[in-house]
Parts: sequence; C-alpha cells; structure tokens
Amino acid sequence: PEHAEPGKSREQVLAEMDQSKKEGTWQYHRFGAPVPAKGKAMTREEVLADLERSQKHPSWAARRVGAPVPAVPAP
Repeated sequence: PEHAEPGKSREQVLAEMDQSKKEGTWQYHRFGAPVPAKGKAMTREEVLADLERSQKHPSWAARRVGAPVPAVPAP
C-alpha cells in the first residue's frame, strides 16, 4: 500500500541477528519471549517497597480489573 514504508534490507536483518547472537538475546528472540531487562536485580525488600508504592497510586484498583486508566498528572 501507498502508506507503507520500506523495511530493513536483508543485510540489516542479518546484522541484527548476528548482534543478538553475540549479546546472548537470540535465544529469547527465537521463541518470541521477552528479553530480560538489563540492569541491577532488585532485592525482595525493594520489590515489596515498589509494590506498596504502586498500591497507593490512585489508579491501582482500576489497573487490577483491567479498566482504562485515566492520565494522572505527575506530582
């Protein structure tokens, strides 16, 4: 269609695949699994503190039932 933009070249795709294999993320891409986030792993205490902070957010109840969440301005 006229609105479609050209995609990546074969060479670009192969280069991305090679890079993914070097980084060790290819195993995730092969199966369509999410790639683990890079960075520092959180401790159990940090996760629980983050959960508690999230539960205090005004939209917490709406998120749990899958309702649309209205935009809340940043403090």
